[in-house]
Amino acid sequence: MTETHGGSDVGHTETVARQDADGQWRLHGRKWFSSAVVGEAALALARPEGAGSGSGALALFYVETMDGAARKPGLVIDRLKDKLGTHELPTAEIHLDGLPAWPLGELANGVRQVAPMLNVTRTWNAVGAVAHMARAVALARDYAERRQAFGRPLIEQPLHAQTLADMQAEFEGAFALAFEVAQLLGRVEHGAAAPHDAQLLRLLTPLAKLWTGKLAVRICSEALECFGGAGYIEDTGLPQLLRDAQVYAIWEGTTNVLSLDALRALASDGLGALRNAVAAWQQGGDPHAAFAIDAALDAAAGHLDAPSADRAALEAGARGLALTLARSAAAALLARQAAWAQARGDARPAAGLRRFLGHGLLRLADAGTDDTALLLATMQHLTIVTTGGTIDKIYFDDKSDYKIGAPQIGEILGQLGVAFQFDVIPILRKDSLHVTDEDRALIRSTIEAQPHRHVLVTHGTDTMVETAKVLAAVPGKVIVLTGALNPARFQGSDAVFNIGCAVAAVQTLPDGVYIAMNGRVWDPAKGAYMFLVNPQSNRITKVGKVSFAELGYGERTHLQEWIANQPDALGEDLLIIQKEFDGFDDTRERLDLLAIDKSGALVVIENKLDDSGRDVAWQAIKYASYCSTLSKTKIADIYQKYLDRCGHTEGNARDKIAEFLDGEDFENIVLNTGTTQRIILVAAHFRKEVTSTVLWLLKHQIDVACFKATPYRVDGKVFLTLDQIIPLRDAQELMIGISEKEQEEQVAERGMLTRHQLRLDFWRQALDALENAGMTLYANVSPGKDNWLASGSGLSGVIYSMVFNADEVRAEFALNRARDQSKTLFDHLLAQREQIESEFGEPLEWRRLDDKKASIVTISHACAGHDRAQWPEAITWLVDHMRKIQQVFSPRIPQLKSLLR
Repeated sequence: MTETHGGSDVGHTETVARQDADGQWRLHGRKWFSSAVVGEAALALARPEGAGSGSGALALFYVETMDGAARKPGLVIDRLKDKLGTHELPTAEIHLDGLPAWPLGELANGVRQVAPMLNVTRTWNAVGAVAHMARAVALARDYAERRQAFGRPLIEQPLHAQTLADMQAEFEGAFALAFEVAQLLGRVEHGAAAPHDAQLLRLLTPLAKLWTGKLAVRICSEALECFGGAGYIEDTGLPQLLRDAQVYAIWEGTTNVLSLDALRALASDGLGALRNAVAAWQQGGDPHAAFAIDAALDAAAGHLDAPSADRAALEAGARGLALTLARSAAAALLARQAAWAQARGDARPAAGLRRFLGHGLLRLADAGTDDTALLLATMQHLTIVTTGGTIDKIYFDDKSDYKIGAPQIGEILGQLGVAFQFDVIPILRKDSLHVTDEDRALIRSTIEAQPHRHVLVTHGTDTMVETAKVLAAVPGKVIVLTGALNPARFQGSDAVFNIGCAVAAVQTLPDGVYIAMNGRVWDPAKGAYMFLVNPQSNRITKVGKVSFAELGYGERTHLQEWIANQPDALGEDLLIIQKEFDGFDDTRERLDLLAIDKSGALVVIENKLDDSGRDVAWQAIKYASYCSTLSKTKIADIYQKYLDRCGHTEGNARDKIAEFLDGEDFENIVLNTGTTQRIILVAAHFRKEVTSTVLWLLKHQIDVACFKATPYRVDGKVFLTLDQIIPLRDAQELMIGISEKEQEEQVAERGMLTRHQLRLDFWRQALDALENAGMTLYANVSPGKDNWLASGSGLSGVIYSMVFNADEVRAEFALNRARDQSKTLFDHLLAQREQIESEFGEPLEWRRLDDKKASIVTISHACAGHDRAQWPEAITWLVDHMRKIQQVFSPRIPQLKSLLR
């Protein structure tokens, strides 16, 4: 029956039936989806040549697919479908090219004639779904009886047993309804039915099919979860159970199609037939169950008879109505079985009835057609305001023509499959590194002048909050700020993901100003939200914020362990060297975590959960003072004890510290100098006493930061965000009695560490030298405080990098993708080593780094980094060797891309 233009709406069927010269009917057309090709005979819908349009003009034909052992020449299989599941049953896309056919009945009303067959196939679908559930429940229960966890079988674990019992109760309800329909079908086909049985069958057939189809997917999904990780592994055979289950909700009419079919059945007093049947099934049964079932049927009747129940409203609520009626019928059948069993001393079916009723019968909901329209409203036009850098450096090829933003943004929006129009309005900043107040006023006036409601602003991240505050005064618009679209880094999945999240946010959120970065959405006026992005619907859903207490998480057992194992969650590279450290003389106090940062400073990390308490800052200051006396040798000993305690046998503490600090050996590195000790405080909520103390400490050049830890929960999964809230420019609302002027002084007074300032100065000179030499590789890269500076290659995770260390500079080609991908790419290049080094003109150092994610091809040059007099010679070397690195590896990027496909 299924064609490209006529699926559920068979009125669009295009297959034509023609009579040949001998009077033989022959079918011509294309069936997009058919699982009947493995049979020897089939029924087909076709439109007799010359018949009118619509489903009423279709006729039902009998066809034979085989001619002895061979397929009939009029039946051509174009291809087999690549399906999600049911691979054992081939499904084909076929052409009918003169296939002989014989009409069944009149040459019209074929849909009505095939309806009895649909009753059979839909009943079969329900029975198949029930059988599928039976297998899933049986497997889950058998596994629970065998699997030991926490000293006893899973089935003896109260929560797991509760889950299995819930699955069993739902299965028994589905079983009762499916086989009641099978019995009804048999009575009707054999002429042994009561007067109301035909009406009851007409209603219960779509109800049983749609409900069991949806339930099979849920039960099978739950069964896989009962196996834990094994349920997700293909060679257990369990994932196939879930894939195959999905077909029951699609075959023979989807849930929505059958819900509307049930609505048509209700129009001919199907509800009256169901009420009569339910009354008979409940005779002598549990009065409490009868009350619940009757109440659900009354609610369904009220839904149908509501004064506002026009056709559109009834159709919008048809799914909830159908599920309510299906569950009510199943409950009545369970009540009948429970009464029969209890009369014979068997209390088990009554337990199933009670559990089933406990899951609820009502699935009715206010359709809310106005809300539906609002939620599904599509954005027709998006205004994109780019706030790029200076005219000659970033977005413009010359001083009058904008050439980069629109095509590249359009390319990304094309990858996202958007259907709206957009325009790009560039804002020319006077300073490539900063957005000024004058720029913000221009951005605001530009947006206010636009007629369209939805606005996306690309903006540098450093002053995004300040710009958002200015734009908050713009009424009647949804404004989302996201990261600047730097052309040098515009390619790859990161840009698509970031823009995709921002576009989803601008379409979904109410009027206001938001910041969208890296999949998260921030409302500067209200705080951080977590949103779940659905790329299929191009929408986002707000995720609920919870407390650590609600989750049952502990300070040491959870939050501390997370940070210890993923310290870069705090926004920088840290080396954790001790946990629960209590090695201070003459005191029993212990700090939570002790780390080293990239400058060699010790970092004291104190973790709290939902409340920072009053004394956390004072405690951290004490610990920092204790740590200030630790020598380099003592620090290495502390780290070695930590490694030994954690069972890390590879390498020793000294080598690991030297490697972390990019030093050649431990003896030459500097640790814990002077008053460089730092403090990081982590908590879900900071009291004002703490934030006020922290800001005062910052003013007096004590390096301290506060991170807000926020847990979220959605669909049983827990997410965590760690946001640095101090120091921030907009931290004044967290202060007690400290003015905005004093905050600005705090930032100015702290300054930069000497090492960071050296790197900034070096990179400024190096970038100027690259530009003067005509190299565009780093044209849009700004100097930073790290010891490396990277530029993209056009392949995500594959970068050109310059490195500036205390004793050397390096030119590198780095492969920093997933571990297996990095090694594959590296090995491919290594096989060409002789040719590459010949083109380069010098030997290169090839570092596969098997214990790390990245692999690197590098060359180094000795240089005393602290001696500025040596910088010109080192920079000249870097310019020359970065040019050769690019010339050698750039032509090989297409090869690397092809390896990843």
